[in-house]
Order: sequence, then structure tokens, then C-alpha cells
Amino acid sequence: MASCAINFKYDVEKFVNAVTYFASKELPGLDKLKISKLLYFADKIHLQKYGRPITGDDYGAWPYGPVPTASYGILGEAINNQADYFGREDADVELFLEYLDIKKSNRTYPLFKAKKEPYLEVFSESELETLEEVVSLYGALSGPQLIDKTHMEKAWLKARKQGLRHMDYRLFLEDMTDDQEKQALLELLEMDQEDRDIFED
Repeated sequence: MASCAINFKYDVEKFVNAVTYFASKELPGLDKLKISKLLYFADKIHLQKYGRPITGDDYGAWPYGPVPTASYGILGEAINNQADYFGREDADVELFLEYLDIKKSNRTYPLFKAKKEPYLEVFSESELETLEEVVSLYGALSGPQLIDKTHMEKAWLKARKQGLRHMDYRLFLEDMTDDQEKQALLELLEMDQEDRDIFED
């Protein structure tokens, strides 16, 4: 196995519009935690089917399950209006707040509501299908239920067992049942990563 990490360029527009898509479906309890879990499933499902995630975020193996760190930082800064410890640009938060409202009320964790329709043209057909699948499979679940789901994920379990803070995208393939398909995808990911390392230097 190649030693270089598998990573992708983060796409803030896809993040913002994925959250707006979830919010437009009026999913119950759409807070920061729930958004993080829905994004994880969306990125994982699309990676396994098509060889690339949707947002390209960097996932941390945190105690409450996988967390998309750049997206989580934007969500936190949008809520708290404070310095962003993940180093995102202010323009990312401005874009987020252009599409989404934050409803704090008396809840411990604020909810996110759509201000306008998501700009679906940022997504490919396969990405939209994946977002729809995630809404169908996980949209009705609560935050604690999604934590339980992600705590059963082989990717997260392996990262935690190995003491890893970062979840390499290779781990997202752990629960694929077809070994040939899994190996072919792994080889594709590693080859694509080598190309990115060459052309993005």
C-alpha cells in the first residue's frame, strides 16, 4: 500500500449547497452534529460508487464519530461569529450565511434552515443521487442515532483503534464486500493521488 495519504481538494460550494439541500428537505433536528454525519455518509457513499467524495473534506476520527473538519469549522464560525480555528476564509462563512439561517431559540444546539433553494448545478447527477440517498437512509434519524450509526463504521473504528486523528480516505473502503471491486478502487485512488501530488505541487 502506498504511504501517501489519499486526500481531495475541499469544495466549499458543494458543502454549502449540500447543507442547503438537506435543509430544503426540512429534516428534523438539522444541527451541526447531524450535518457532519450526513456529509460523512454522502462523501463515503459517493467515493465507494464513483471514486471521489462530494465535498472532499478532511475527516477527523473524533469521539462522537467522523467529523468533516473544514465544514465543521465553517458551521461553528457561522454559529458563534468567532475566529475560525480551522483557518477558513471569511468568504466561506459569508457564502454559507447567504444560503442558510441559524435558529438558536432555546435549543442547546442551533438548527439550520434554508434561506433559499440550493444551487444544484454545482453537483453532478451522481452527487445529487447520493444526496437523495442519504436523505432517504439517514435524514429522519436524530443526532444520537447518527452517532450510534457512525460508531459502527469500520472506517471510524479502525482509525480510533490505531489512534489516528485523521481518517485517510482509504478507510472509507473498509466495509466494501466485493474484494476485487475494493482493490480496483483502492488502486484508482492511489493512482489519482499520485497525479494530484505531481500536478498540484
